[in-house]
Amino acid sequence: MRVIFENAIVRETAAHHKYLQLAKFAKSNILKKIFETLAAEELTHKELFSKMDLTVLKIVSKTNLTTLNLLNEYEDKLDITDMQDIKNAIDLAIKEEEQAYQDYSTLIKYLDFGPGRESLQEIAKQELAHKHILQKTKQKLENNWKNSFDIS
Repeated sequence: MRVIFENAIVRETAAHHKYLQLAKFAKSNILKKIFETLAAEELTHKELFSKMDLTVLKIVSKTNLTTLNLLNEYEDKLDITDMQDIKNAIDLAIKEEEQAYQDYSTLIKYLDFGPGRESLQEIAKQELAHKHILQKTKQKLENNWKNSFDIS
């Protein structure tokens, strides 16, 4: 169980940094604010995972936990240097938010009721909301990438 939460902390930290990097390149205040807000929420998730007392989490079944992506080591392999990197970063963030939602939702099914489970449910909901925000943002940017980010 500890490795799952340690890996969640690594992923939430990486997401925080990715959103800050995207905010840095954003030209409009609205776009900058979207990424800064996502970054702040990811930092909150990291802090929640860091403070979670694993001794109070009761796993009722470990049967399907072996399929969690959180059991795999995370490799943050994206460095933003041009416009294509920004598009790739947003695409990757959409996939990672979906994966986080799926992993946290799976984990919730195997935790006993209590504050740890409730916190994880809230984080899962936020990850899904992040995915939807990113999808809408990407859709609005489709024809206006160059005017939306400053890569220099």
